[in-house]
Amino acid sequence: MFSIPLIISKSIEINKPAPEVFDYLSDFKNWQTWSPWICMEPSCPVSFEGNPTELGHRQSWDGKFIGSGTMSLIKIIPNKVLSYDLRFLKPWKSESKTQFVFEETSAGTKVTWNMQGSLPFFLFFFKKMMTALITMDYDRGLNMLKEVLETGSTTTKTSYDGVTSQDSFHYVGIRRTCKMDDMPSSMEEDFQTLNKLIEDGKIKSPKLGLSFYHKYDFVKSECDYTSGYIIEEPAINSTELNLVSGTVKSHKGLKVKHLGPYKHLGNAWTAAQTIMRSQKMKCQKGIHPYEIYRSMPGKVLDTEIETDIYIPVK
Repeated sequence: MFSIPLIISKSIEINKPAPEVFDYLSDFKNWQTWSPWICMEPSCPVSFEGNPTELGHRQSWDGKFIGSGTMSLIKIIPNKVLSYDLRFLKPWKSESKTQFVFEETSAGTKVTWNMQGSLPFFLFFFKKMMTALITMDYDRGLNMLKEVLETGSTTTKTSYDGVTSQDSFHYVGIRRTCKMDDMPSSMEEDFQTLNKLIEDGKIKSPKLGLSFYHKYDFVKSECDYTSGYIIEEPAINSTELNLVSGTVKSHKGLKVKHLGPYKHLGNAWTAAQTIMRSQKMKCQKGIHPYEIYRSMPGKVLDTEIETDIYIPVK
């Protein structure tokens, strides 16, 4: 059957010498600390065969949420290249070639993660979205790899609380659309504005911070979101302050908890979406996915920032 090529390539610079990075990546047992997929389901059974840096070294996984598959080492150029056969068995069958390329730099090592795969021709309209999603996965993984090699550990932990009942609440906030790369600075600016309004007494009785995600465009890398605060009473002056406000009715929501800095929050969101898909859950219309900030930066250490993610479900 004719297929559509799917090619991904992402790089990161790590402040460690190439032999150290190469040796770490060559051992599949180390992948538990940085894999952008295993971190979504830490309890996923994973088995290993063979020895690191030897052809045939292999890992297999069989997760409830992330599916099952195998990855086998097929080519080695010491301190330069590691190449693999990647086979997914569930939730659908596919095969790809993946590769890590290592280049020495003045600061350490440039690691490039490549993938060559394909999509069936009848799924050609998914190519741009799949490219964007896998690229985001590679970004998440490479950032965790950099962190664990440079600091000795990763500062992200994701846990699944199941479907929980959520009480209704009122909120007030700022809504805007921006590029995904600009979201950290954009949200920081929004909360600075909101906190000033709180200090001036123009927002009454703020409780926990939150953000709604109204729409993601992964191809354009844009997001339409609202950042704000849960409040005790409905806001009556939001329009005058150029704010949005509303009331979210009681509902059921898939809840995923994240512990760690916001730079790793994508791990929890990807986990939530993966669980939704694997369990065939359906979103509840009228309530957009949101996150609640149980603690805020500056109030606790980055490693202690707690964020709850909710996807309203039927």
